[in-house]
Amino acid sequence: MITGTHNYWQKLSLSVILEGKGDMMMATMNISVPDPMKDWVEAQVENSGQYSSASDYVRDLIRRDQNEQDQIKALQAAITKGIESGVSDKSFKDAIKEARAKIKATKHGV
Repeated sequence: MITGTHNYWQKLSLSVILEGKGDMMMATMNISVPDPMKDWVEAQVENSGQYSSASDYVRDLIRRDQNEQDQIKALQAAITKGIESGVSDKSFKDAIKEARAKIKATKHGV
């Protein structure tokens, strides 16, 4: 519970790289986060050794989220394709065998 006039929210200034068609543009985005989140971001920068700044940490989070969303979309597309393809006349064992053969062929460039 927040009491008194304590400012629970802190403004965090971030430089975010926006990717265009082959061009990189720098934009500034200001976000407000609660003190515990600000402390968390600062700790990640200080302790991880992976990030040079809060902006670097947040850009990494955004990239990870973008990748996750892309993977979800690809999975959903594969599920939809499977549903729309109808019921197979192959046994489960035969379907798995065929899938493994396709994967093996792809890995070996066949």
